[in-house]
Amino acid sequence: MPDDFGSPNLDDQTAQFEEDVKLAWEQAQKMGEQVLPQVANRPIGTVKVDPQAQYEDWSSRGPTYWQDQFTKLAVMGPAKAMLELLKHDKAQQRRAMRDGT
Repeated sequence: MPDDFGSPNLDDQTAQFEEDVKLAWEQAQKMGEQVLPQVANRPIGTVKVDPQAQYEDWSSRGPTYWQDQFTKLAVMGPAKAMLELLKHDKAQQRRAMRDGT
């Protein structure tokens, strides 16, 4: 058995694999920190909106609002529709932060 078996020299395959896993984990954490605020349904650390308030917000838009939104996004195509949805989500997050919800 070699003398450097299990040594911290990082020259064996297992040690290299461990370094690759650590690097992938760090990159995944950074990506999560960058992406999560953009895709979360509300700002991180805020109080969840109660279901009654959600329903009132949804119903206050009028009977044709959601159908009009769907039609508008369907005509745009998937890429532009996704950008519009992200803009809308960002505006909703700003509103929630402003209102404290």
